[in-house]
Amino acid sequence: MTGPGTANFDLSVYRSLKFTEKVSGQLRIEGYNAFNHTQFAGVDTTLRYDNATGAMYNMLFSQGTSARPPRRIQIAMRIRF
Repeated sequence: MTGPGTANFDLSVYRSLKFTEKVSGQLRIEGYNAFNHTQFAGVDTTLRYDNATGAMYNMLFSQGTSARPPRRIQIAMRIRF
């Protein structure tokens, strides 16, 4: 049994800046999982049966039990001199 797939989109936007003749910089904004899709990490694969009737009683079978991290955004500034 395989788990659900992932739809992970990372985006990055940057702007180069010039402060003086010798000093320049770069402003960056990066987003991980930018569209905030839920990505399940764990799936319950345990089959549990009732011994008397033989019916399955694990209602969480094949359901997601944990998720990967949500959207993360970071801002960075690089200065070169």
